Amino acid sequence: MVDERIEKIAYILVNYSTKVKEKEYVIIEGDYECFSLLKTIYKKVLQRGAIPILRIGDSELNYLYY
Repeated sequence: MVDERIEKIAYILVNYSTKVKEKEYVIIEGDYECFSLLKTIYKKVLQRGAIPILRIGDSELNYLYY
């Protein structure tokens, strides 16, 4: 079960902040720490009929790289 706050944030991001439209490509990017939010956003983007592209990073690996 996903936290209700995560559901609300994902809803606001998809429907109001970015106004995702049908058949639109949407890049969703974040770290493993916020995976439940990323997954919820992914589902909501699919529900809008858009095409989500998920990029999950790791802050520790980024630190090593840069």
